Amino acid sequence: MIKQRSWGDCGVATLLNALIDNGVSEFSGPDGYDKMVALLGRDSGITIQEVCAVLYSNGLVPVYLPLDGFAAESGIHSAFTIDQSTLTPGIDQPKCIVQVKTKSGLLHMLYCDGEHALDPAVNVSEPQYLGDYEAIVDAVFILPVEQDQSENKPAPTITITNTIDSCSISQALEHWTPPIIRHRGGFTSNRKGSMGESL
Repeated sequence: MIKQRSWGDCGVATLLNALIDNGVSEFSGPDGYDKMVALLGRDSGITIQEVCAVLYSNGLVPVYLPLDGFAAESGIHSAFTIDQSTLTPGIDQPKCIVQVKTKSGLLHMLYCDGEHALDPAVNVSEPQYLGDYEAIVDAVFILPVEQDQSENKPAPTITITNTIDSCSISQALEHWTPPIIRHRGGFTSNRKGSMGESL
């Protein structure tokens, strides 16, 4: 697992772990970190929108869902969120990048590979439980995309429903699969400076 190099680059390390685990070999070499920093233009303050864009541009379908911690962290107390109770790494769970609030009050990104929550912070050596964090703010689920063999470009089949009643994450993923869902209310752009801190 790729670990952070500085206090604020958890987004870079998490993206690298997610891409490599999902078969994107471009970033798997020793220069992968530098390639990602060059792509993003910086090594800290990575937004959830940028996470979605990088995943999608590398042939994966990101599905953004605001979870229970989103309303409190964004200040949008009436925000519609998805129940996070089913977000527990284990057999047959979808892979995702999760944004959490640490016990020290900082926003932090980590990667769930379907079995484990992998925290890129250098002081975290074991897989974590999402319950170890103060709050789970939101998640970007990673779905594979079929390739258009004629042009070798992503050609996702996308289904969007107009409304979703209160439901679990698995139900939401089954019914709501757009390629990129933008954050509500500019939360990430307003809080950009605090993104990516480690524990």
